[in-house]
Amino acid sequence: VKSVLATISAYGQVAYRETGFEGEVIADWKVYSSSDSIDFSNPVIFRVVSNDGKGEKDYEVQVNVAQQEEQTIQWHEESANSLSEMEKIQAIAWQDSLFVFGVNSQSQIMKSARYIGADNQAEISWKTANTTGCEQGNIRSIQLLNNKLYMSTSSGKLLISDNGTNWETIPQTQNVDLLIGCDSQNLYALISGAIYRSADNGMTWNEEVIDASNDCLPTEYVAAIRYTQGNNIERLLIAGSRNHDIYPTDTATAIISKILNIDDEESWMHYNADSYNDYLLPRMENLHIVRMHQNLIAFGGSVNAGNTQKPFEAFYISIDNGITWKPNYNDITVPENLNPYTNCFSGCTDEQGRFW
Repeated sequence: VKSVLATISAYGQVAYRETGFEGEVIADWKVYSSSDSIDFSNPVIFRVVSNDGKGEKDYEVQVNVAQQEEQTIQWHEESANSLSEMEKIQAIAWQDSLFVFGVNSQSQIMKSARYIGADNQAEISWKTANTTGCEQGNIRSIQLLNNKLYMSTSSGKLLISDNGTNWETIPQTQNVDLLIGCDSQNLYALISGAIYRSADNGMTWNEEVIDASNDCLPTEYVAAIRYTQGNNIERLLIAGSRNHDIYPTDTATAIISKILNIDDEESWMHYNADSYNDYLLPRMENLHIVRMHQNLIAFGGSVNAGNTQKPFEAFYISIDNGITWKPNYNDITVPENLNPYTNCFSGCTDEQGRFW
């Protein structure tokens, strides 16, 4: 199938014309109609003309077709008794090891790690240690940048560690509410209800531009994923819940994303929770997002009362960079005995492509 119906909304008049394989124009302008069957096998140029005829702008639209074979994930249970003391956990694959940070019954942050390198020859037992310097740390905020770990705190301070055990305070110019993501060079955080970026390891911060109101930003159970698409576009996607006390009727996850490897400063894009999208990602507590087989995979625990699904009912798969999410009940099944741990769970992928 190469020709499809396309629904387009604009403040003005819309026309379009098709292009050839090398991008050359092969057709005259046509006035857009919702009944048109448009050939998207090559990029299509859409032109929006203002109602007064004084302004116009062209948009090039390209449709990427996912050609992904079905992938089945089989789980293998391993003993990890050292994690039983933790009431909350956050996992991260780093330095050929799987690190799990958790909070014990005394509200102390603990770190446990085991080797997961490719040679499979080293000892695989878990080694647990008490951390220092991060008593007010939020383990859900941990980010990995330039081979160092960063974490925000309840006091607004930022912490840094090169081993996950000993943490130091970063000298910063303003407090941070929540560290929410990173790319290969920058940290991103929520500050006073807006999203900010730091290019100097958290010392100074500048507000970012978003194509919507800051009210759309996720502030709870935030998950971030940075990856390179098949067309070599690098993207950072951040998802989570809006404040439940302010938005108690939200049933969908709030999602924003940013394209990173372009020349101009790109603004953040907000994915609207429109009613025409039948496959929104449900709002979930302790949301996690990983990437496998070129797809995004999301899962989480307790859900908003307005939703009908149960905790861990399914893994949700997105093949279009987070716009739509379809539940997968067959190829990726929820591990047995996970349901009781609706708030004490975590997941990540490693360099070998394994899902922990």
